[in-house]
Amino acid sequence: MNLCQGFKENIKLNQKEILEKKTVLLSKPRKLNVALTTRCNISCIMCEVRKNAWEIPEETIKEITLFFPYLERIIWQGGEVFLFDSFREILQEASRYPNITHEITTNSHMIDEDWIGIIKKINLDLNISIDGFSQTTYEYIRRGSKFSDLIKTLNLINETRRGDAHKILVLIFTVIKSNFKELDKIVDFAKRYNFNRIIIQPVKGNHENEENIFYHRDTEALEYIEGIKGKLKKEAEEAGIDLEEWLPTNLFSKSYHKISAKIETENLKEEKPGSYNTNDIFCYAPWEQLFIEWGGKGYPHCLCLEDGLNESRVIGNV
Repeated sequence: MNLCQGFKENIKLNQKEILEKKTVLLSKPRKLNVALTTRCNISCIMCEVRKNAWEIPEETIKEITLFFPYLERIIWQGGEVFLFDSFREILQEASRYPNITHEITTNSHMIDEDWIGIIKKINLDLNISIDGFSQTTYEYIRRGSKFSDLIKTLNLINETRRGDAHKILVLIFTVIKSNFKELDKIVDFAKRYNFNRIIIQPVKGNHENEENIFYHRDTEALEYIEGIKGKLKKEAEEAGIDLEEWLPTNLFSKSYHKISAKIETENLKEEKPGSYNTNDIFCYAPWEQLFIEWGGKGYPHCLCLEDGLNESRVIGNV
């Protein structure tokens, strides 16, 4: 069986098992979200990942590579993924499998021409975390980094991806007290550096200080965000940039965690590839994918993590 046929057969089997409501699956995961390391080369003021030293075991990496022939998407997270010792070899192996779209979340400061040469070989959504659009804000939040280095890297990336439809550039902005007023600059910045997509997300954790404006219900900040949402959406549409806003549905609720579960009703009716003709399954994540979190715990999806420990959704540990 060739790689393409094995990939398609696995999707077909997975869809069949979902329709039959199987709870023990023979199909392989179609999507993986893998936290490789908590090491990082900078110290963001709102980051809690770096508080716990951890790296995914090499044995687990070997197991993950066995899924490469069947995967549609794999998301690599850190810390800073480019610090993970064998990441270069992992991507070189994965480049043999055109069925995979990789999603790499990075601060970008370690990307050089050598890394560009490697990531050019894969289908890639490159997520770059940028939490400020002025030197002062950016360097205050992302301590140990330089705004000038970010701009230099963005120019390098754009020089090498011209005309490549398989390279998507994504701007990730984590909203905190120190940067919410720079939201009005996000679309202009994305246009200037040719981002295809913007993701605006809330900070998680960080309850001990005032940076988590959602948990502490910072009225000034929340009202500002509510007031600017429509403007950002319009600007993004006009610029041809996909805007994904993952902020809480009700910003004035203390329970702010939002689980993004989209049901495409038209697809359900038409039985398109990747959809299922059933109306009583709310979320397919446990049947399609797996999230290996920092520390090794497994969840159906990264959004199954709530704001704090949620042991009831843990399905194992690597």
